[in-house]
Amino acid sequence: MMLTTGAEILPLVRTDEPFADSCLPRTVGIARRYRHRVCGAIANTHEMFAFEDRVLLWLDDRWLPAVRSFYFSGGSSMGEQLQASELEAYDLMCYLALKGRLHIRKRQRRQPLAIRFTE
Repeated sequence: MMLTTGAEILPLVRTDEPFADSCLPRTVGIARRYRHRVCGAIANTHEMFAFEDRVLLWLDDRWLPAVRSFYFSGGSSMGEQLQASELEAYDLMCYLALKGRLHIRKRQRRQPLAIRFTE
């Protein structure tokens, strides 16, 4: 597969894992859980990238140069660019941003029904 950007043609480098898959477990988990809603939002954007990376770019398009480098010239993954503590904090930020975009609220715990028996 080739990607055309302006006058240059870039070859697609095959990778086994997406750029951000294992680095953002909370974000990817909720994106997969609500995949049908997420796909509607990211349709027709960055179609050459894996679902997980498309979600990342939807949430924060500043990663586009790094993702392109990863796919087209064998650049480093997100896990290689950030420290573990940075990844954890960033994952939480993306998770909350995704929940906000999808309008997902915290589930309310159902209170047990109070059944009162009268004689």
